[in-house]
Amino acid sequence: MDWLFFIEILLSGLGSGALLSLTGIAFVLIYKATKVVNLAVGEMLMMGAYFFVGLFSAKIFHFGATILIAIAGGGLLGAMVERRF
Repeated sequence: MDWLFFIEILLSGLGSGALLSLTGIAFVLIYKATKVVNLAVGEMLMMGAYFFVGLFSAKIFHFGATILIAIAGGGLLGAMVERRF
């Protein structure tokens, strides 16, 4: 077995697991605070991912800058939705 491939798969699994666990924590926190199941968490994660993929595939920014801009864009979108509704 190639150790480099094993480490790559291991890190990919840890990253996916971390993202899923943070999403689950967000669902639980919203439900415990409001007693309402709010499915907007997944939509906001999806929009952040779309920001990242769109900017990174256009090759406008470096990888690190693209991550920061996608996080800022997701936060701005969340703030706009929170103020609007």
